[in-house]
Amino acid sequence: MRSARHCSSGGCFVKQACARIPHCHCDSCTAIFFVICLFRCFVKVKAVIMGRSSVSEDIKWQVIGMYKTGSSYRTIASKLHVSKTCVENTVRRFNLAGTVIDAPRSGRPRKTTPRQDRKLLVMSKKDRNASAPDLLSSMKQDDDRYNVSVATVS
Repeated sequence: MRSARHCSSGGCFVKQACARIPHCHCDSCTAIFFVICLFRCFVKVKAVIMGRSSVSEDIKWQVIGMYKTGSSYRTIASKLHVSKTCVENTVRRFNLAGTVIDAPRSGRPRKTTPRQDRKLLVMSKKDRNASAPDLLSSMKQDDDRYNVSVATVS
């Protein structure tokens, strides 16, 4: 083993690299492997901090298929590399709704239509010096139903 300055995570790239690759024992090589290790561990931590990510629909259908063949939640989770909670939620959602497709996300309805957005884009490209209030007044002249604020246009 090259150095004791490795991270404590089990799947550390540096530990695997040090075990497999013949190399010198200079400080520059040790520093390079250490930086790679820190970067990989930071990426793992950042992924955890950023919140939950959605599991693909294909994996969810695999979960349902394995569940229907009688596999346990723990077995499914370990084979598909997802959490046991993910497997439980997927099966529960399938039993309730009959599908594994995510429900549409809620959100505020759009105030402008895609056509109005395109028109604003064309107007702003024609006159690059036009301000948001100018664009808004031009849009209101063309369409009386255009009731949005300047902040929406900008």
